[in-house]
Amino acid sequence: MHEAIVLGTVFEISERSFRTKNGSMTSVNIGITDKDSSIYIKSTVKEDLAKEVLSCFKEGESYAIRGNVKIGEKDEELYISYLDVYKIKSIKRQDNATEKRVELHLHTMMSEMDSTIDPGEIVKIAKSWGHKAVAITDHGNVQAFPPVMLAAEKAGMNIIYGMESYFVNDIETKAGGGNSSKIVYGTVNSDLDDEFCVFDIETTGLSAEEDRITEIGAIIIKDGQVIDRYNTFVNPQKPIPKNIVELTGITDEMVADARLINEVLPEFLSFVNGRILVAHNANFDIGFVKVACRRLNIEFNNTYLDTLALSRHVNPDLKKHKLNVLADYYKLGNFNHHRACDDAEMLGQVMSCMFNKLKYEGINTTNEIVEATSSDSDKKDFKKLESYHQIILVKNPTGLKNLYKLVSEGFINNFYKRPRVLKSRLNELREGLIIGSACEAGELFKGIVDGQEDSQLEAIASYYDYLEIQPLCNNMFLVHEGQATVEDLKKYNKKIVELGDKLGIPVVATCDAHFLNKEDEIGRKILLSYKKMKDADKDVGLYFRTTDEMLKEFEYLGKEKAYEVVVTNTNKIADMIDYDAIRPFPKGTFTPKMDGAEEKLQQMCWDKAKSMYEFNGKVPDVVSERLEKELTSIIQNGFAVLYVIAQMLVEHSEKLGYLVGSRGSVGSSFVATMG
Repeated sequence: MHEAIVLGTVFEISERSFRTKNGSMTSVNIGITDKDSSIYIKSTVKEDLAKEVLSCFKEGESYAIRGNVKIGEKDEELYISYLDVYKIKSIKRQDNATEKRVELHLHTMMSEMDSTIDPGEIVKIAKSWGHKAVAITDHGNVQAFPPVMLAAEKAGMNIIYGMESYFVNDIETKAGGGNSSKIVYGTVNSDLDDEFCVFDIETTGLSAEEDRITEIGAIIIKDGQVIDRYNTFVNPQKPIPKNIVELTGITDEMVADARLINEVLPEFLSFVNGRILVAHNANFDIGFVKVACRRLNIEFNNTYLDTLALSRHVNPDLKKHKLNVLADYYKLGNFNHHRACDDAEMLGQVMSCMFNKLKYEGINTTNEIVEATSSDSDKKDFKKLESYHQIILVKNPTGLKNLYKLVSEGFINNFYKRPRVLKSRLNELREGLIIGSACEAGELFKGIVDGQEDSQLEAIASYYDYLEIQPLCNNMFLVHEGQATVEDLKKYNKKIVELGDKLGIPVVATCDAHFLNKEDEIGRKILLSYKKMKDADKDVGLYFRTTDEMLKEFEYLGKEKAYEVVVTNTNKIADMIDYDAIRPFPKGTFTPKMDGAEEKLQQMCWDKAKSMYEFNGKVPDVVSERLEKELTSIIQNGFAVLYVIAQMLVEHSEKLGYLVGSRGSVGSSFVATMG
């Protein structure tokens, strides 16, 4: 193109002066962007005209610019040599709904390397949209509270103070669910050298209710030796999705002539013959078996062992505990991963390696595994337990104090890679807090994906004050990784809604916002790339949405239900907050209290002064008058305790061998020298 008109916002203004044979010249560069693409407006003018040209532009303002499109001689990049400049108004997104939603899950820049939202900016936007409140829920910390508080007070905006915690379920829950640290399910006790049935299944998807088994592979293993094998395809009587075919290699043609589950399942259970079943992420495989048994009116009460949970206890040095990771860890060679027969064979070897570790520690039976990994033991070593995301919102001043306690304990007592919140401690400090089930990394969503039974899911869900669902794009990574389909993601959210309805727990729709606008995602991608995240360049769409945008996201739930989760229930949670009573930092200053601080400060100072200056039983007037003047001022204004604290810190540091320097009002005073 020779000539073009561009519309955008100025993000950079720069100038460079240089001399030519015709006099002094100035090169002016104006960077302009529409948040999708950017280009430079360039002009070279005489030095005395540069100020006039620059006065036409201002950073942050928007313009329509007409000019000639050219290619730079050095960088060969397109730029525009402008002819006309017209200032225009940039129309920003607005929430035009009659009744607005409330965001209950949002991250600021204080979520380490994970968000680009400025704490003060989100307050302004939520206020301009007419939202009654907005929640701040950074990962594991409350560092955004001060700037958010100040911005909110200036704007007259309600803030829901909170945090997305790294939650560890260190308590065994009822109904056999809710604690992924559980290893053995059932009552049968077995010696680790006895026979176990190690098995794996392949399926058409992740839902035990909706999907079907396509392959069962199993071995009987005793003391590390395979003594029998079982393997068969199963006709699922439904097409196998493309992503599952790519994952497992099992096609519709391969199972077309296979037997049906009503014939295969009794045969498999006969092969098991009452032995303890072993599977990796056992609740998934067992979930499919239980559902199939229920459909066929077959009783299933086998004890089973989960090697995924076992690995978290036996191999705490590993970050991931997938079967292929464990195979590499124990140097067991390659195998055809995601085929039931091969997975079962490899899992048998992995199990034997882990059993050998247990025997070395003096654990020789499954009952002893249960005892060694009971809740009391786990509390002592929370590092071996899986952590989940969980939202904690502050309801009143008591809740704020309890949240601060949980944060402090997480960093001081319960830190392992991240600050953890133990369920046992949360139960003790739950007063004044509202607990939400969080995102796909929460224990409820994970339980659904793992195919846990309804009784287990209900046990998990009943712990929460509200349940959370999010836009499909938030969890699209599961589709990209072949772990789910888009329809599966809808089913997961519908299941959470179903649980909420059954248990009488409100379900809320949240953005889990990590950036303000769609176009801001590039900034977060840069952060994730720096962290070497493998999917850093994928679009995730975690932006702050309007009410109408959220209603559109959840229209598959039906108009009424979508309105309930987007608007009604989010406002219901927001209305539970005592906004006027909550201030992260009280107004005013509060001097620490220390009994006898005034006397101690005077004693220290006069003892030091006498040791340094006393002559013929008297401290010189110039010294005593100066010391008396400072001490009187310090004590009368209530600062004695600060001086004593500083003295104690310096004394302690010097005892440890650290040289301490000081400056400022305390360090530069004569009292500080005498202290």
